[in-house]
Amino acid sequence: MKIFLCLLVLLLIVSAFYVVPIIKSVITSKKIISQTVPFSQINKDAELNILVAGDSTAFGTGSEKPEDSVAGRFAKDYPGSEVVNLSENGLKTEDLLEKLKIHLENKKYNHIHIQIGANDIISFTNYKSYEAIREKFNTVSK
Repeated sequence: MKIFLCLLVLLLIVSAFYVVPIIKSVITSKKIISQTVPFSQINKDAELNILVAGDSTAFGTGSEKPEDSVAGRFAKDYPGSEVVNLSENGLKTEDLLEKLKIHLENKKYNHIHIQIGANDIISFTNYKSYEAIREKFNTVSK
């Protein structure tokens, strides 16, 4: 019985060695996500209208400052433009298409930058569903 208890204690110690850093990483990630603000540059008189749409990589999660995100870099490269960031943490491709369908009914853009797919990969979105998504994208992009 003592051997069993010793092994159990050893197993708990080894587990804690691996689990604690993972828990710390999750807590840090949630903190970063909650503090991230998407970059947008509103300019109603702009001749160049840019839409950035996608998941956390397009949202700017992980950027030190909003200006360092993809949308912020577009604004820096095209200072007189309007840059709208329609991105959202955790967004999947199919959800983005629904957002685009609604958003693009009201506004036209010279450039649309789409950055999506990471959440589809980590949630193992079925490959066959991409055929339907591609058809929806073709409808939205017209």
